[in-house]
Amino acid sequence: MFKQRKALPQHPHQAQAEGQSSAPAQTRGTLTTRRTLVSRRSFLKVGSVATAAMAAGGITLPPLLGSKGSVARAAEIGPLSDQARADASFNLRVDLATAQHDLPLVAHPCNGDEALYDDKSNSFHKCLPHDRFGRVNLHAHQSLLDALTSGNPADFENIILGGKRHLTNPQAGLAFDLEGTDSHNLTVPPAPALASAQNAAEMVEQYWASLLRDVPFTSYSTNATAHAAAQELNHLSGYVGPRNTGRQVTTQELFRGGFAGETVGPYISQFMVLPAFFGNQPITQQFVTFQSGVDYLT
Repeated sequence: MFKQRKALPQHPHQAQAEGQSSAPAQTRGTLTTRRTLVSRRSFLKVGSVATAAMAAGGITLPPLLGSKGSVARAAEIGPLSDQARADASFNLRVDLATAQHDLPLVAHPCNGDEALYDDKSNSFHKCLPHDRFGRVNLHAHQSLLDALTSGNPADFENIILGGKRHLTNPQAGLAFDLEGTDSHNLTVPPAPALASAQNAAEMVEQYWASLLRDVPFTSYSTNATAHAAAQELNHLSGYVGPRNTGRQVTTQELFRGGFAGETVGPYISQFMVLPAFFGNQPITQQFVTFQSGVDYLT
């Protein structure tokens, strides 16, 4: 199903706010590790536990750059005494930590929007006070930046909020994880700039998706609105979604992800509608949704 993309932080450290990823870089873009490249669109579409683990730095480095701890040592195979087991565990952890520490440091690029717009209209400012046009209070915005820059717990307590709603663990990005690469040594390219063709194309795609929300996926091929959506997206220079072998966007590719095989077959897998089980407890994967034509926003 189509998943709406949230506007995410523009400041290098603002991903810490509102429960975002602890990585200090932008969280919209192409997720990059030393050996892995996953498109931003695919990352948002897949919605899998594997993707979350990858984003958290849970990818194992094969074979740990040739480290001796990447394979069991002859003296550490099989049943071990308590002390030998403790030593083997220590050696493995040291080797892993050393391999992670020796990885080259990454850059954290910015799309420049925070410096470009004085009203911070394209920066992260959830939970902060706004005027009647939705523009953030600049003094409050600066209080958020001060806390993210200093890391001082007192500064986080002094962030100026616009109501009773609080930020969700804005200090998460300061924490250390004992598994995988440190979050600050993972990066993504910057989000598309507000005035970019890609950002405009994504907005067009979302509006088309809202117009088609009551249309069954199986009806896309015969639905005039779905054909109009595919035709417009096909001609947008900033559209980065999937295309067919002729580099065209049709109703078969509409709103799909970018992984291999995602444009083949029905839009929803049969495994997404069959009941799942937690032990002997059945869990339905069907949802009760609104009636067709019910609108809550304009």
